[in-house]
Amino acid sequence: MPDSVQTIQVRGDSTLCWSGRRGDLVLWMRPQNPLASNDTAPSFIDLWELLDGDSVLITNRLQDLPAWFQVHPSEVCNGLAFQFLRDIGERATPEEPMEVANVWRVLAGDYIAWIGPSRPTTQAHDHLLALAVFHASTAVIGQPQTLDLHDMLGFRAPAGAASPEQSAALRAVARHVSQLPARYLALEWALGD
Repeated sequence: MPDSVQTIQVRGDSTLCWSGRRGDLVLWMRPQNPLASNDTAPSFIDLWELLDGDSVLITNRLQDLPAWFQVHPSEVCNGLAFQFLRDIGERATPEEPMEVANVWRVLAGDYIAWIGPSRPTTQAHDHLLALAVFHASTAVIGQPQTLDLHDMLGFRAPAGAASPEQSAALRAVARHVSQLPARYLALEWALGD
């Protein structure tokens, strides 16, 4: 895979949004052993297959989280904890962390790959449109144009077996990620880490 893959370093105070197309894949990966050599294939944590109109919000900023997403006090730390406490009167806080199918709590050290064909504004390399490398805990939120019961149970879970093209792209992404140095190891998720 060429070095020209769009690699995004996601650090604190970051937000980005990917606009999906039908058939795009979004893959969450984690190093199997961050302390081992770089040639270990990553573990696949989850996979979404997007539809036209879907988008993926990647953020670790409280201000950019959707209004429906309620952060639990145990999910913030450092400077964001002070901001959270200051603003707590403006929003409800859940009794425990929210668990919904369209939210991934990505740890520092994880990777998210956006896989699909090239488009006018983004050139794909081996079907890889972008690779996000996380240096901070981040919420990755699938935002559907429409939501049905299937999505509530498993947001944009692939409906069937991967196509040969998708399978080849997933293997290429795994090879690419296995060659990256594992530099971070987070044990728990908290915005502001």
